Order: sequence, then C-alpha cells, then structure tokens
Amino acid sequence: MTDSAQILIVEDNLADVGLVREGFTALESHVELHLCRDGAEALAFLRREGEFSEAPRPDLILLDLNIPKKNGREVLAAVKGDENLATIPIVVLSTSAAETDVEDCYRLHANAYVVKPLRLDEFIEAMTTVGHFWLGCATLHGPPGRAESLRRKQRATKAIERSSAPGDEADAADEADVATVAAEGAGQDERQTASKGNGKPNGEIPDVIVVEDDRVAVEMLEYAFTNAGYSVTSFMDGSTALAGLLELETGSRKPVVLLDVDLPGTDGFKILREINAARPDAYQIVMCTMHKSEASQVLGFKSGAVDYLVKPLRFPVVMAKVRRLLDG
Repeated sequence: MTDSAQILIVEDNLADVGLVREGFTALESHVELHLCRDGAEALAFLRREGEFSEAPRPDLILLDLNIPKKNGREVLAAVKGDENLATIPIVVLSTSAAETDVEDCYRLHANAYVVKPLRLDEFIEAMTTVGHFWLGCATLHGPPGRAESLRRKQRATKAIERSSAPGDEADAADEADVATVAAEGAGQDERQTASKGNGKPNGEIPDVIVVEDDRVAVEMLEYAFTNAGYSVTSFMDGSTALAGLLELETGSRKPVVLLDVDLPGTDGFKILREINAARPDAYQIVMCTMHKSEASQVLGFKSGAVDYLVKPLRFPVVMAKVRRLLDG
C-alpha cells in the first residue's frame, strides 16, 4: 500500500489540468496525480480495464462535466452506481453555476460541486483548498490506517513549509505566472500531437525532448511548448530514452533535453553521462528532478548538464530557460 494519495483528474482541458496541478503543488510530496481526458478512459481506469490493469484505486476523483465520449454526469452515475467504486469521493469541477447542474450532480451523489473560478490565482487557491480538505481534514475510506497516514504526511509537509526560509517559497505572483503559461492556448479544441519515443515528431528534429515518467507532467510540458511554437517529443522510460537519444540525428541547433532522474529502466544521471560521453555536442541537457541536494546538483553539472531545475517545476522558469538555450 502506497502512502501517496492517488488523485484521478478527469478533464480534457489541459489548461485546467495545469491549474489543478499547481493547486496541489503544496501537497506534491505525497500526492500522485493521474489524468484521463474523456469519460470512457476514466471508467476504464477505475475498472482497471485494458492498459489500466495496474491502475491504483483513487482516493479522490476530480471530475469535469463537459468531457468527450461519456460526459461527467454519465461517469458520476456509473461510479456511484458501482458498489466497488461508490465510496470514492467525487468533486465535480465545472464552469457552470446553474442550479440545475448543481442539483443534478448532488442527486447523482457527487460529494462536492466546485465552480471553476475565472481568475487563475483563485482557481489555484480553490484546488489547494480542495486538497487540504479531502486529504487533511476528511477521513477517506480505504485500508486500515491509510487515512491517518495521509494526514500525517500532510502535517509533516506543512511543518517543512513553515520552517523553510522565506526565499525558498514561491509567492502569489509566481503562482499566477505559472498558471498563465498553463492556460496559454486555452479554448483550442485540438493541439499538435508530439510523437512518443521515436525522437522525430512529424518527421522533424525536435526542439525539446522531455524524458519523464509522470504522464501528467509530460502532457503539460508538451502542451506548453507546442503552444509556444516548439516541436516536442517525449520518452517515459530511461532505456528507451537513452537508445533514442543515441540514435537521433541532430542538426546545428541542438535540442534541449529536459531529463528526470528517477526513471524506469535507466536513471537520468546514467543517461546524462552516456550521452555526453558518446555525443557531447548533440544536446543541451537540463536536469529536472526532486533531488535538490548540493551533491546531486554538482553531479549533474560534472556529468554535462547545462542547467539543473528542482521540482516542482515552475513553467515560466522552464520556458524562459529553454527559450534562452534555443533562441539565445
């Protein structure tokens, strides 16, 4: 049993996903976010069907109403009508404040209904409040001891935050900037799709290569860079990434690689060392990791990284650094 709270986000608007993610940043040390972008995929995840056979049981579902294939009401009715899933709390997120929508959802046994705020900073604050309530105040149904374990972890996180130096904390302006980048391109029905794992999206050498096993983070980075006009590809395990980076023919404009450390298959530091030994002039590699110790950062730079970013990533900072490396 994992001590991380498992949160399922059912949302097709990646800008809103970014805002939800930012709202849960304060809890990120013990929260694992999962994303489904339509109702049919969400039900497959919950029922552990097909590719989701190993999916964890969520502790909380954040459900948008206007999603494709099966809308939010259909998903809500299906979950609450399934005796194996009915106890999972569902928070409906919607732009609609119409009384009929609110009443419909509560009649279908939604646990809460949150109208999405229009202001980005208020949206982030609302998501943080949702996280603190459900993971810190409410007692969730689950295996014995799980709820207390989650509350204990949240209290520890708050204690760490209180003891941190003021300069280490992002202020409200930083949060609003992050949300603005996540919201760029909102309202578009489609986005350019980057290929997975072959290093050549749309037959071109990519500007940015994301090596990261967190699916939500990958989709958000792809979304942000694509809307900024950059071509992107991604790898979600270390071994595939290493093979792809060794094989990819790069041009005079060296792609930027955003490289996580804790990857399945091959860890990021090994990838960094092997790429810089075999192809020292092919890429500009930026480490993106939870490992924030001085020793880890020194190791990264000694192994050939051009920069080192500590998670949780701030999208404006990532965008600015990548833009400088590619265009500066």
